[in-house]
Amino acid sequence: MTYWVEEMVAQRQMVTLWQGRLEGLLARHWPEASQVLKLSSGTLLRILKHYGSPQALALDAEAAKQLARWGRSLLSPEKIEELLAGARSSVGVRVGQWQQRQIQEYAEKALAARQQSDRAQRRLGQLAKGQAVLQAQGKVVGVPTACVLWVSTGDPRDFDSAAAYRKAMGLNLVERSSGTYQGTLRISKRGSPRTRQWLYFAALRLVQKSGVRPWYEAKKARDEGDARRVLVAVMRKLAVALYHVGVRDEEFQPRRLFGRIGRRRGKSAECSVASEEPA
Repeated sequence: MTYWVEEMVAQRQMVTLWQGRLEGLLARHWPEASQVLKLSSGTLLRILKHYGSPQALALDAEAAKQLARWGRSLLSPEKIEELLAGARSSVGVRVGQWQQRQIQEYAEKALAARQQSDRAQRRLGQLAKGQAVLQAQGKVVGVPTACVLWVSTGDPRDFDSAAAYRKAMGLNLVERSSGTYQGTLRISKRGSPRTRQWLYFAALRLVQKSGVRPWYEAKKARDEGDARRVLVAVMRKLAVALYHVGVRDEEFQPRRLFGRIGRRRGKSAECSVASEEPA
C-alpha cells in the first residue's frame, strides 16, 4: 500500500506540474480553450496533445467528429461548436512551431501522469477491499485518501482516543508563548504533512455538501478571519469523525458533526443555536 500511495502522490504532482506549464501557454496562445473546458479535463488534454494550436484545430475538417469521440457523452455538441468557434477566432498570440511542440508534449506528459495516477488509485481500491477501516473511512473521504491517512498516520485502531488520532495528524491546538509574548492557539503540525494536505483537500470537498456548507459560512461570518482557519476547523472535526467511523463503525452524519454556530457577544452570527457535538 505504501508503494502505491507513493506512486499516486508522485504522479499527481507531475500532473500538477505539466498542467501548470500548459496553463501559462494557453493563456498566451489559446485562451478560449480553457474557457470551455477545464485544464484538468482529459478531453482538453487530448485536444492539446493532438493539435497543439487553435489554427490546427480550425483547419481540420473532421475536428467535430474527433472531439465527439474523445469527449463522448461528457462533451455536448454545444461545447464542441464553442471550441471550434474559439479556435477559428482565437485572440491569442499565434503559435509558432516550438510553442506548438511544447503544448503537445506537455499535454502528452500530463495525460501519461494521469493514467499512472488512475492506475495507482485502482490498485489501492483493490488493496482496500475487505479492510473494514479503509472501507468505512473511504465512504467519507474516498478510498485513496483513506489509504494515504493509513500509510502516513497509521491504523486508527492503534490510538486510544479520537484526540490522540487527531494529535498524530498534527491537528491538535498548541500555544507558542514566552515570558514576553502571548501567542495564539495554532495546530501543532506534528506528524506527516501529507496527512494534513490530503485532509485539507477532503475538507474542501466536504464543505460543498449541504450538511456542512451552512456551518462553514456561519463560522466565517462569526470569526471574520481567514477562510483557511475555518477549513482547519473542518479538518479537526473531520479527523475526529474518521476515528469514530473507522474504529467504532459509526455512521458519518455531517449535520450532526457540524451543528449550527452559536452567537458571540458583540458580534452577529447567522445562527444562534449552540453547536451540536458528536457522540
